[in-house]
Amino acid sequence: MKQQDKLYSQNELADMLGISRGTFSKWLKKNSVSPKQIKGQRKLYSETVIEQYKKQKESSDTNVPERLTTVQLLQRELEEKQQEIAELKQQLVDNRNEFKEREARLEAKIDEKDKLIASQVQSSNQLVESSNRIADKVTVLVDQAHQLSMYDKIQDKKVESDAEPSNEKSSSDEKKDDSKAESSKSHWWQRILK
Repeated sequence: MKQQDKLYSQNELADMLGISRGTFSKWLKKNSVSPKQIKGQRKLYSETVIEQYKKQKESSDTNVPERLTTVQLLQRELEEKQQEIAELKQQLVDNRNEFKEREARLEAKIDEKDKLIASQVQSSNQLVESSNRIADKVTVLVDQAHQLSMYDKIQDKKVESDAEPSNEKSSSDEKKDDSKAESSKSHWWQRILK
């Protein structure tokens, strides 16, 4: 004959597990554990129910997150905020350094442009001075040319006035006078280049 497994009531199983009868009863309903035998109103369960409860309890204990006290939660949140503040401070330092580097580069470019502008201004001033000197020289040359032109006109008038009274001169004398008149009628620059 088969040896029958010993059957236990809910109270006996709860005592063996060290929990209240209400907790054990809730667990039975939640997990749909059916009794092996019912004697009147007493439900009897096999010993395997104890093993099922312990296995499920172990697995649920590993799945339950760690329960923290309010102080621990606040400490954790404080640590997170302090970490965030440290990161923000580092970003601020990095941004300041980057700003200083950009500012230094901009100042260098400004200095370079200022030097370039100064050299261009100096070059343009030198060009203006050279232009002024050339203009002064051209003015002097124009004045001299004007004076020579006036002198030529005066000479031409003298030659014409000298030529009128002596119409009676010989043809050889006229040729000499014509060559003198031609030479006196030539411009100042033509006389210089001869």
